[in-house]
Amino acid sequence: DLILVMDSSNYQNVIKLARSDGDIDKVKILLNYSFPGQNRAVPDPYFEGEFGHVYDLIDAACDKVLEIENIDKS
Repeated sequence: DLILVMDSSNYQNVIKLARSDGDIDKVKILLNYSFPGQNRAVPDPYFEGEFGHVYDLIDAACDKVLEIENIDKS
């Protein structure tokens, strides 16, 4: 199982709900797959108006999730 979050605030909120260390280990910040260890937040396109850029960030990170976690796309 994998729980992907968009920013550190989401991360903290999800961690608070964890029942065990195993649950905590499932929680990952999405953009860490594209930018390891940087804990970058996915920008909110509603305020920034960068919908295309945000889509590209999420799309690239999802490709990395599939690659790193060895998930078959088919």
